Amino acid sequence: MVNKYRVVLPDLALLPVAGQIITPYYEDKEEIIVAGGNMDHHIRKDGEYFAKHLEPIGGK
Repeated sequence: MVNKYRVVLPDLALLPVAGQIITPYYEDKEEIIVAGGNMDHHIRKDGEYFAKHLEPIGGK
């Protein structure tokens, strides 16, 4: 099941707006993949970036 995530800490390269809701196009137990302008972004769920920047808010 693909979840939605709220951006809690903006990042100009990938997540520019605090409060923005993102839906990855792929998700498994270890990572999410978010489409970007020039490339896709793989974000590990157990990583520091995920913990600092994203908050899970539910499925579908």
